[in-house]
Amino acid sequence: MVTALGRVLRGPLVPSVFVAVILAGVTPGTSQGGGTVVPLDLSGRRAMVEVTVNGTGPHTFVVASTFTGVAIERSFAVELGLVEAAPDSESVWDHPAVDVTLDWIQLGDLTFGKVPAEAYGDEMQFLGRNPRGTLGLELFRDHLVTYDLAVGEFRLSQGALPEPNDDDVFAYEKHGVQDATEPELTPVIPATVAGKQMMIGLHTGFIGSLQLNSSLMDELPLSGEAGRIGNIGTDKGEAELLGTSLDGDFVVAGQTFASPPVYFSDLYTNPSLGSGGLADFVLEIDQENGRLRLTRDESREAVMFENAAKLQNLSGEDVDLRAAFNEDPDKIRMVLILSPT
Repeated sequence: MVTALGRVLRGPLVPSVFVAVILAGVTPGTSQGGGTVVPLDLSGRRAMVEVTVNGTGPHTFVVASTFTGVAIERSFAVELGLVEAAPDSESVWDHPAVDVTLDWIQLGDLTFGKVPAEAYGDEMQFLGRNPRGTLGLELFRDHLVTYDLAVGEFRLSQGALPEPNDDDVFAYEKHGVQDATEPELTPVIPATVAGKQMMIGLHTGFIGSLQLNSSLMDELPLSGEAGRIGNIGTDKGEAELLGTSLDGDFVVAGQTFASPPVYFSDLYTNPSLGSGGLADFVLEIDQENGRLRLTRDESREAVMFENAAKLQNLSGEDVDLRAAFNEDPDKIRMVLILSPT
């Protein structure tokens, strides 16, 4: 099978050893039902996977639900011998992105050959995690892509989503979510924010929950004054990030969130929902037909509760499994693997 980004081969090229993921019930990199399934790591509060690049790794990459290709840190490109180190400067954005070609990227049992990528400034570190790059939807354009944030799986398969029903299956639009002069396009569906109708972009590469432009702070009911969280930056500039809670409901794909956290920045040109807001959802994207499905599988949440009870019995304390897993996934996996029951 040939993709726009190169040849796809099945079967690993190099041996890899991983810990079995008990929470998801799947061994990393396996094929299930004709598709590829790998663990989805949310410990950095973004959807991330492990890949092998040009025979090195595993490396952590963000899997972003954006209509982009592959991007890697410039320092990673230097390590791979693809570019020279950039001169020291005050900002990593002082140096323009450099086009490079990766010989191959291995994700589970899929290998993508001769992959074009952009090498850019190194600003992906967050919460102690340091992704070496981003895999956008363009790399997976020949697959039905599933981000299962509820159980922690990233799946690639063949097939198509059913016709849109405006309930859980939508014909998505594409909107930019950052600087309008060069937007990063995401799939967008209708939503209601405190009674105000708007189109929401679904962005698994974003940290946090509901993210809006600062101009909406005066138009929406808020639980309190938005406080400063910090600054966010892109190659288009830097802006302040403010946060508070919505004084009302957020409704998307038939699901209602009461008083969710909401973040504001001048860099958010269009509303978006990040990994924090998608944490209990399964997002499927069918690029060939321009459709997406967003569902909340409560039966899968039952597995989380079962494992939480198991950890509580082992520790004698109440456990927020998702918070504990996001903080230290390897520790939680090993506790469950080694427990006697």
